[in-house]
Amino acid sequence: YGRIFDERVATVITVQQGRDNMMKRTILTIAFIFLSIVVANFYLIHCRVSVTHVHNSSLSFFLHQLEYYKKDGINHQSSDIPNVATTSAFDVKENTNETNENIKENENWEITSDSLSKADEDSLADGFINSQISFFESSSYNAKEYQLKLDEVLKPNRDQVSATYSSSSSWIFFKFWAGLCNQYMMFIGAILLAIKEGRNEILEESIQWKDTYGNDNYLQHKNLFDVVHWNSFYPQLPRIVQYEKELHPDIKVRNSQEKIEGEIYSKAAFLQVNVTGDPFEEAKNPTPLGQNLRQTMNQYRMLARRVDEKALSKANVPSKQDIGFELIMKSAFRPHPEIQGFIDRFVKDMEKVHQSKDRKEVGDGFMVIHARVEPDMQNHPVCKDKKVKNVTDIIESIYSRYPEPPVSWVVMIFNRELVEALVTGEKTDVMRTNKELTKSFQDQSIQELTAYNLKVINDCLENGLWNGRVRVKEAGSKYVEKISKDPWYRHYSNIVGGVLNFFMAIQSDIFVGTEVSSYSTLVVNSRFYREKRSNYFYRPDGLYWVTPPNGTKPHRFVC
Repeated sequence: YGRIFDERVATVITVQQGRDNMMKRTILTIAFIFLSIVVANFYLIHCRVSVTHVHNSSLSFFLHQLEYYKKDGINHQSSDIPNVATTSAFDVKENTNETNENIKENENWEITSDSLSKADEDSLADGFINSQISFFESSSYNAKEYQLKLDEVLKPNRDQVSATYSSSSSWIFFKFWAGLCNQYMMFIGAILLAIKEGRNEILEESIQWKDTYGNDNYLQHKNLFDVVHWNSFYPQLPRIVQYEKELHPDIKVRNSQEKIEGEIYSKAAFLQVNVTGDPFEEAKNPTPLGQNLRQTMNQYRMLARRVDEKALSKANVPSKQDIGFELIMKSAFRPHPEIQGFIDRFVKDMEKVHQSKDRKEVGDGFMVIHARVEPDMQNHPVCKDKKVKNVTDIIESIYSRYPEPPVSWVVMIFNRELVEALVTGEKTDVMRTNKELTKSFQDQSIQELTAYNLKVINDCLENGLWNGRVRVKEAGSKYVEKISKDPWYRHYSNIVGGVLNFFMAIQSDIFVGTEVSSYSTLVVNSRFYREKRSNYFYRPDGLYWVTPPNGTKPHRFVC
């Protein structure tokens, strides 16, 4: 019995030791897996952050090509781009519904649970499933951190060994004018011309946007648009850099300041040629870009014609201009993070309101309606047969296409200041000097129709659409003046509100505009390149679907 007892005790001890060893191995395995996950996440984040700052290296070139040709879903092959045989750890998992070119390597633009859109739960009326990740959703924006990055990326490129200037730089010779999107076309034309002429850098001081119908001043590009993000697309797109006297001896740049609500701000610079004779012959560093407005607009129109006629196939070899244009339309051109913050706040506030209401028989997401019925358009002589001047007719055409609400809320875009100025007679000095507006203000029929349209829009804002089931809101300049804490953005709310409206329209689930407007056309084409196909033009005979699923090219603006 004693021997049997000893054997049983030994067996129990052995089993217990085995269990103890198994428990230790289990704990060690769990700890190892946890540590591996932490290290892997740190490595990926570190790679993502560090790559952002390597703008001029061959690694940066490789990654941008990899993103553009693989992650953006474009199968182009170009002779001046190296073949890629391996996959980078930097690659982000591809979304089959909508490409994730939207998620670039800027650590201020991260994927969070807040970024996930509800639009992918429902196929809207046209059967499209929208992206799970919003291109415009920024999880955070730190003004000081962004300014540090901006200061860094604005530095002209220097050779690391000889410390000599190594880029072919240019300045835009003319100033933009007219409305926001006409200026946008001029900007695109200037970029296409720079690509054609092999210019690697463009002076930021020479890119000036006019606050048309606002203060009528010229404003700095870097205050309106995200230069940090844009420069990450070099070398496919020329970098935007700041003027440095020793590097750019053939021009002079005079800076000045203005005071707004007690705060001091830099104004758009004054550029002066610093060579004797014809600057297009004598200026070498930097060189002037675009002898006149017509030259840059022709670049834009020629590319638009080529796209329209050839309907560029993914199998064709694109030119450098084709690649640059597609990058601009897809994602390279986006608003300054401050303005994007206004958009994010507006959208989130509307989503909260929607979620607090009864959601029965109402779609998700939002629609943007560009009501181009301002007095200057009423009197504009081009494409009269395609115009719809009455807001009621626009709304009825939408009801005809969508008997039931396809969205939960609507943003109405129009220039309230211009419309109210005609109705009230309280015109600004800028409005009085505009010939088109002056002519419209003197036309009684235009006055009556404008007063009617304003009444209809205000009724929509108060009572909603689809019998009050869908809320209607305005954004634009009034919204900027209401929420911005920065005096500069409030002071220049006219153009800032225009930028806000433009990119909110690109972000929308459904867009309704008019083909007689460059604004609507650029919104539609930007959405086309981002695979957002629910785009319509209102015409006298109803809504026209501009970008159906089988469409192979963007809309060509001819009005």
